[in-house]
Amino acid sequence: MTTAQKVIGALAIISVLLFGSIIYVSSQNRELRDKLTTLEAHYTNQELADSAIHNPVQSIDEMVFSGQYADALQKYQDLQQKKTYSVNDADLVARISVVRSLIANAASSRVDKPIQAARDSIAKPTTLVDREDLANTSSNKNKDTDSLENKITELNRRLSARERALEEKEQLKAMAIQGPTGQTIQYVGDTKNGMAHGTGTGVWDASGGTYNGDWQQNKRHGYGVYNWKDGVRYEGEFRQDKREGKGSYYWPSGERYVGLWKNNQRHGHGVLYDKDGNVSYDGNWESDKPKRK
Repeated sequence: MTTAQKVIGALAIISVLLFGSIIYVSSQNRELRDKLTTLEAHYTNQELADSAIHNPVQSIDEMVFSGQYADALQKYQDLQQKKTYSVNDADLVARISVVRSLIANAASSRVDKPIQAARDSIAKPTTLVDREDLANTSSNKNKDTDSLENKITELNRRLSARERALEEKEQLKAMAIQGPTGQTIQYVGDTKNGMAHGTGTGVWDASGGTYNGDWQQNKRHGYGVYNWKDGVRYEGEFRQDKREGKGSYYWPSGERYVGLWKNNQRHGHGVLYDKDGNVSYDGNWESDKPKRK
């Protein structure tokens, strides 16, 4: 055998080995992509099951927090009639009462949509694998095996983290609570140690006012929106159930105040606008009054 023939034979062997390696890697990538797709589908199905099957009441509660009062009321009532989910009937009655109050209040004044904050991070965590990345992974045959393995490892890690978070999170509850001054408040939302704590909606029995936002130990604390029955509205920060920090106050006439608050009063720098949006006063306030020089 000549040298040329030996070289040709060696090249042929190398080509066969290289071609075989390419086929093997391609096969491994397909298997990993299939596994990734299966895990993603598992997560999606598990999320739907958690929110709609295992706890349909929580799914309806989310509608309340997003301002879909009429739809939520209908679903609460359907759930109450069908009795397909094991839930305390008193809890459903309380929820129905709260939603009816919200609907009645919305009819007489504009009720703004409540905020979504901590709830989304637990009940609806960030999508594990970005849909666009997943599509690119499936269509791009040049993605290497290590990259796919890393995605699968990360997916499994986040699935485990999500399952732990769901186990630790208390179920949303509907209950009557006592405000700091003794008022009775019908509450639906996050709870901790039997108290309103987290994000939720409250309806004051006596005044008919509604609050959507952050709570801490039965008190408005954090950011929220409070609506009085006469159409007045406050959007901003609360501290220990009082308007304190930055906030905006709106009158039905169209006037509004935007600025700082302390102990339920305008205090610090703030701007008062008339009904046409013109500045009436821009300066410091003290004890709810302009502090003029």
